[in-house]
Amino acid sequence: MAFNTNTYSKPFEINLTEDANVLEEVIIKPRHDSLRKYHLIAFRESFFGRSDLARTSHILNENALQFSYDAKANILEAASSVPLKIINEGLGYEIEYDLISFTLSSKALAYLGRTQFKPSKGGKFKQKKWSKKRKEAYLGSKTHFVKSLRTHTLTQDGFMVHQFKRVPNPGRPNDAQLAYARNFIKNYKGAYNFSKDIKIPTTKMDTMMLAVRKSSLPKMVDYLYKKNVPYKDMIHSKGKDSILKFDDYLSIIYTKALEEPNYHQNIFQRNQTKRGPQTSAMVLLTEQAILDPSGDIINPLDVIVDGYWGFTGFAQALPLDYRLPEEN
Repeated sequence: MAFNTNTYSKPFEINLTEDANVLEEVIIKPRHDSLRKYHLIAFRESFFGRSDLARTSHILNENALQFSYDAKANILEAASSVPLKIINEGLGYEIEYDLISFTLSSKALAYLGRTQFKPSKGGKFKQKKWSKKRKEAYLGSKTHFVKSLRTHTLTQDGFMVHQFKRVPNPGRPNDAQLAYARNFIKNYKGAYNFSKDIKIPTTKMDTMMLAVRKSSLPKMVDYLYKKNVPYKDMIHSKGKDSILKFDDYLSIIYTKALEEPNYHQNIFQRNQTKRGPQTSAMVLLTEQAILDPSGDIINPLDVIVDGYWGFTGFAQALPLDYRLPEEN
């Protein structure tokens, strides 16, 4: 029996760390060109996420996907004239996803579609395994957080919420300064040791080299200014509606589960950071976001999330009417 979610048309948006290797800089090509496989890879990794569940999620009719790429804007778009047929072996669902829009850039991902879930068939062992995986997917998720926020049960449910600002990194030169430095170095005519260690610049060339070396620093840095944000600074009531409204960014920490081991893996599949609690960030794109009676955000594009929630992706999606199993 299919869950009654065929009218679900909520979009999803996450922040992405800029990565020049995510998309190929190519002109829009026909559907079956030689670059299609790279567009498929980008689509799968961004849509399903990079969690263990993403590896068990498959699109059966990938040929229905059509791609266009804008090289100047560095944006990949995807469309399909028929619903995507998806098998999530990890959670035990057969899914029809009516893709309305999909846009991926080096900075953000947004997709919109209607979803219908149908539980997969399986014996008692598989059903027990799927029930456990569904519970794990729900706990700590954005849906879990919003419902806990609405019912004022964040602490009991394992969430900590802090507030921070995201500002330009004062230790990194801006784009104009970097462009000037690179142009100066390119046109420099004198002799120079490009590998020398520069601690205190003594020449203009030293200054330009030091600026370029700082280009690898993050463009933005986060400043935490409030711990354990009170409910009144995040959610309000207006008539029968619950309103999500807060300043700057929320840092949302789920303390009852650690990050997956591959969350911090680099391209060589080596863990670069010790595992910690699942930590995500949320920022409002509008003045406020309205919650529906079930506790979900009516228009999820009113917010952007990143961090761990961006890592998990659609592979951890559950039906709107999912409920945690009762404890025996």
